[in-house]
Amino acid sequence: MLSEIPVDKLFTQDSVKHYFDYVDGVLVWKNRTGTRKGINGKVAGTINGLGYRQIRLNGTTYLAHRLIYLYHYGYLPDQVDHIDGNRSNNLIENLRGCTSTGNNRNARAQSNNKTGIKGVFWCNTLNRWYARVWANGRFVVNKSFDDIELAELVAIEGREKYHMEFARHA
Repeated sequence: MLSEIPVDKLFTQDSVKHYFDYVDGVLVWKNRTGTRKGINGKVAGTINGLGYRQIRLNGTTYLAHRLIYLYHYGYLPDQVDHIDGNRSNNLIENLRGCTSTGNNRNARAQSNNKTGIKGVFWCNTLNRWYARVWANGRFVVNKSFDDIELAELVAIEGREKYHMEFARHA
């Protein structure tokens, strides 16, 4: 797992702009010297095992989307969220500041989801479909239905109501 030092502890907006130019969702090296000076003009970083672009600078690894956010806004929130859920889409229009709660609400359906519908599962003991939505430390939607389509609709409505702009339905 990538252990990242918070960028704002080491970098300022000016220092990020010193090392990089922002071009169409990527950072491009502009002021590398010494043995690395040949990379000026090239896209910075590589894609890690989790699908994020990471950049190594002065012995520390940084996530590119956090540097891009700092580059544009001059500060860093707790977390930087990819609005469309695509970890490699670092266009500034696709990045927003958020808390860990907001970032979790925008997460995709879990890989062990058997229905393919976020927040909907089959309950064997009741022989019914369940719709569940978690918010504010509790299930704000926790209802059973005979019909999977109705359960999906209720889960979507619950996410829209409680997750608001962070609601993701897939």
